[in-house]
Amino acid sequence: MASKEASWAAVRDKLVAASSTRRIFSMAVRPRTEDRQQAAGDGQLMTLNRNGQAITLSSELQEKG
Repeated sequence: MASKEASWAAVRDKLVAASSTRRIFSMAVRPRTEDRQQAAGDGQLMTLNRNGQAITLSSELQEKG
């Protein structure tokens, strides 16, 4: 069942704990860590959204801040 979370960080934490999502595809998903070492080679594997509203940034935009 879907629930509203207080922040994107709360969503991320629940994804890491595997308590808030169902996998709709068979590939493994590794969330990016703050230091980016664990998943440095991963591309974007999925986009989180609700009712068509999502935030997706390219690496280039993220680096520009």
